[in-house]
Amino acid sequence: MKPRYEKECIQLGELANEALNLPKNVNKPRFESLQLREIFKLLDNEVLELKDEFFTGFIKIDNIRENLEFECIINELSDVLACCAGLLAKINTLKQIQQYDGA
Repeated sequence: MKPRYEKECIQLGELANEALNLPKNVNKPRFESLQLREIFKLLDNEVLELKDEFFTGFIKIDNIRENLEFECIINELSDVLACCAGLLAKINTLKQIQQYDGA
């Protein structure tokens, strides 16, 4: 059986990687050095920006504006995905620390 949304999952990974390596993001602190609360705050902010890109300032039909700016939406989604990748990196770091402490 073919994995569900295989193409989209690959695309999500590519978008996250692109966002993490944009010039504006290269010199930002690594997620592993941030506190979980800081990461969730960044993630919350990026999700709000993504939602604003969909729902703010345009005529709404079925809760989605008529003229979606798909490039802007993809850019905002990329930022959300970058935060998700950073959160996963932090979780993996914490998991490694826990395994090391437990050994």
